[in-house]
Amino acid sequence: MKTKNHYFLLGYLCFLGLSFTSCKSPEPDPPTNIVISKIRVSAGGNHTIVVKPDSTVWTTGSNHLGQLGNETMSTTVTNIPVKIAEKAVVVSAGEAHSFILKTGNNLWATGDNTSGQLGVENTSPKFSPIKVISNAITVSTGVFHSLILKNDNTLWATGNNEYGQLGNGTIARIIVLPVKIMTDVKAVAAGTYHSAILKMDNTLWTMGYNYSGQLGDGTTVNKSTPVQIMTDVKAICSGNSHTLMLKSDNSLWMVGENDYGQLGDGTKVSKSVPVKIMTDVRAISAGWGFSLILKMNNSLWATGYNGLGQFGDGTRTSKTTPIQIMTEVKEMDAGTSFTIILKTDGSFWGAGENRNGQLGDGTTNNTNIFVKMKIQ
Repeated sequence: MKTKNHYFLLGYLCFLGLSFTSCKSPEPDPPTNIVISKIRVSAGGNHTIVVKPDSTVWTTGSNHLGQLGNETMSTTVTNIPVKIAEKAVVVSAGEAHSFILKTGNNLWATGDNTSGQLGVENTSPKFSPIKVISNAITVSTGVFHSLILKNDNTLWATGNNEYGQLGNGTIARIIVLPVKIMTDVKAVAAGTYHSAILKMDNTLWTMGYNYSGQLGDGTTVNKSTPVQIMTDVKAICSGNSHTLMLKSDNSLWMVGENDYGQLGDGTKVSKSVPVKIMTDVRAISAGWGFSLILKMNNSLWATGYNGLGQFGDGTRTSKTTPIQIMTEVKEMDAGTSFTIILKTDGSFWGAGENRNGQLGDGTTNNTNIFVKMKIQ
């Protein structure tokens, strides 16, 4: 995720949704030797990636650095999703770059590469997906860094590392090829400038920028190597400057920046130690200054910043405790200033900022109610 000021400097938004995504706890495929969780919705800086039931990949929104992967780079926005790939099981949208994991465990990437976040030897942008690595099972994208999990449960990282967010014990602005960070990993979550790792023993580890306490270790000191902060965790998500954890008893815990109530504890006081927020939670996602919570009954809840209508509740009023915003939701993701959801009927919907067409409804109009994506 990013900082609000950083986003304005880039000319668009303000927060990092960190989308990013790959934070959710989606449904697993049927049992095989290697279980890959399907991630079919990913909201980035100002673009969106979705995977239809036929495993085709569709993108919409900003394409100024080739992040849509449609073989072009253009300042003209795309406001209706375009098909760019097939046979996909996982997608992840970063600030202005995108990853696609295809069947066969081959990972592809497109878009911005100024910090080496695509992991392909140079720092030139790519306008269509290029193969990055084999034997991958999931990926998570931050603003300028990426975390890749291979099928031997090793974690690899690439891109910007100025705050230690890659976790290799160094501080470096650019790392252009994936470096091995840790073994026995089963899930990863890249935030703006921090990262979270879930190990096979269900321990949670974090590293990187820690100004708001988002690493959850009780300090505000940056870390360049992973530190353990919690046990008995089953899902993780990193936002701009906050982190969400879902424990095995389905209780939700949050830590970090809380300026807009994104931690959902009824205050605007940041925390450096995780606090328990809700129970009966199935999946989580974090954006810039807001959080999304999917409960076991498929109802979607939100807390934090809502100034651009990203809650889709018909208001632009921020909240310090979670409110229900939608029912019959199967999957969701928080972008910078927008929300994308997959409903149980297979339709895709979005709310919030849309000036780059990231909601895919055929317009560039911001909206504080959910609109249906126009996807073929």
